[in-house]
Amino acid sequence: ETEFGAVGDGEADVTAALRSCIAAAAIQGKSVWVPAGNFKITGDIDLPADLKVQGAGMWYTTFVGDDAQYAKASRRVRFNGRGGSIHLSDFAIIGKLNYRNDSEPNDGLGDSFGENSTISRIWIEHTKTGLWINNSSNLVVEGCRLRNTVADGINFCVGMRDSVMQNCTARGTGDDCFAIWPATHVPQVYSPGHNVIRHCTGQLTFLANGAAIYGGESNRIEDCRFTDILSGCGILLSTTFPTSSDRIDNNFSGTTVVRNCELVRCGGFDPWRAWRAAFQLCLDRRSISGVNVRDVDIRDSISDGFSVVASGGEHGQGRLSDAVLENVNIPNFGIAVSGRHGLWIRRDASGSLTICNSKIVEEQNCSQHFAVSRDKPVLTGQLASPPVNLTSSP
Repeated sequence: ETEFGAVGDGEADVTAALRSCIAAAAIQGKSVWVPAGNFKITGDIDLPADLKVQGAGMWYTTFVGDDAQYAKASRRVRFNGRGGSIHLSDFAIIGKLNYRNDSEPNDGLGDSFGENSTISRIWIEHTKTGLWINNSSNLVVEGCRLRNTVADGINFCVGMRDSVMQNCTARGTGDDCFAIWPATHVPQVYSPGHNVIRHCTGQLTFLANGAAIYGGESNRIEDCRFTDILSGCGILLSTTFPTSSDRIDNNFSGTTVVRNCELVRCGGFDPWRAWRAAFQLCLDRRSISGVNVRDVDIRDSISDGFSVVASGGEHGQGRLSDAVLENVNIPNFGIAVSGRHGLWIRRDASGSLTICNSKIVEEQNCSQHFAVSRDKPVLTGQLASPPVNLTSSP
């Protein structure tokens, strides 16, 4: 990039130089190499298909925002995917955002990465979101670090399929650390589902949850650890946010799997939803069918360990079915507030839940329309989704 006049002193504006370098690389079929340095960006960077942008490492190559201009949404550090086979790696993005306005576009990494793209070893902080991605298939986000974002760390949003976020860490996010939300507010390219949050850790959100799934087909959370989530759940499966339009319904389908996860000191106070459990199933005016939770350890929950709630349930909305907890351990709960429960079925919930081989210190079913039963263990292979193909399109 320095061949195009960029100076990595953190003072010179290199936006035009980076755009020129990317354009030249696209024409010549070459990669963009960004050496060590602090490179000031003051406008959108669009990433065409079949492009590789390589830095010298997240500790060495940094794209920084301009304090004086960051109040203008169009002058922030924002890398936009504009096609498939985009490969980003080994740099940091340091924004300057210190407030949240959801009517403004996100900064950080966003838009569509088409098919077979990778985002690896990127450090992002002080942006609205870290990565907010739409309409991508077989995308791999790996080894990224999200710190002090105003909203989500990583959100797989509209039209995300067969994609994975793995080996990522998030701390101090202003919304979910990691989320899968198959929304429909922009046109959907791929049918959403079979996405995975795996080998990720999150802690110390100042709003929302560690990991959340809001719908879609057979998504998974596996081998993750969430600690000190003081404002919500360690893990949330919820129908709260819209996932349908006139012709599309992306509500939960197939089997949503959570396995091999650890939740420690989660289940804090949500200013909109009051106390959240460390792990919660929230049937917010819609039903959820097909949930398999297994090999999950929930310790030192701030309030409830595991809960099923159904806002709107009094009007017959929201029912849980085909749901299994297997080998779930809840040895204690309520370390910060009294009157909570190890397993709590709120009175508005309806449906059923089967529990197998689990150790739950206390249970309270407050609903006349919800059944909790014990059954034989479910064979692991029966409910597991096939692994994500990281090398080729489905």
